[in-house]
Amino acid sequence: MGLLKIGVPQTFPTSKPNLPYIRRAGILQFISTFNRVKNLSGDELLWGDEVEYQIYKLTPDGKKVELSLRSPTLLAELTSLENTHKHRLEGCNWVPEYGAWMIEATPSRPYTGYADDLLRVERNMRLRRKRILSVLKEGEIAPTVSAYPLLGVEKKGRVGHGVGGPVTESEYISDEVSCVILVLFSHWRAHDRVLERP
Repeated sequence: MGLLKIGVPQTFPTSKPNLPYIRRAGILQFISTFNRVKNLSGDELLWGDEVEYQIYKLTPDGKKVELSLRSPTLLAELTSLENTHKHRLEGCNWVPEYGAWMIEATPSRPYTGYADDLLRVERNMRLRRKRILSVLKEGEIAPTVSAYPLLGVEKKGRVGHGVGGPVTESEYISDEVSCVILVLFSHWRAHDRVLERP
C-alpha cells in the first residue's frame, strides 16, 4: 500500500453502492482461476521461504547505525560464491530488494511436501546467514528487520543523500538509496506505460 496523494478514500457509507460490483468481480475472478486449474492433478507440492536482510554500517564507536548501500556489490559477490557451491545439494539464491541496502535470500531449490524438507528450512536459513556474514565489511551488520527505523528522518540514516529523484519521486528518500533495478522504472515513468518484459 502506498501513500495516497491524489484522491480521497471513501467512507464505508459512501462505498456501499460499490460493494455489489466488488463482490461480483471477486466471484468472477475466483471462477476464472478455478476453471484454469480445475483439471490439474498430481502436481508436486513445492514451497519455499525468503529472508530479507538489511545491510547497516555501525560507526566506529558503535553508537550510530547508517544504511550501507552496497547491496549491488554484495549480490554480485554472493552470486559468484554461490556458483562455486553449485555441486552441493543445499544452496542459496540471492536477489535484489527495493532498497540499495537490502538483499533477499531464498533456498536454491524449493522444499517439497515431505517431512524431511521441514528439517531443511532452518538448516538453509543458517547457511544463508553464514554466507551473507562472510561478505560483510568490518562494522557492517545484516539484521532481518522489516524496516529501517530512521529512514527519512532528518540527518539520521540519510547517508549524505538528498531527497527525491525522477525514478521514485519520493518526498522522503533519494533515488540513490533505492535499488539499482528501479532505474528500469525511469523508462516506464518517462513514457507513462507499462514496462514490458524482454
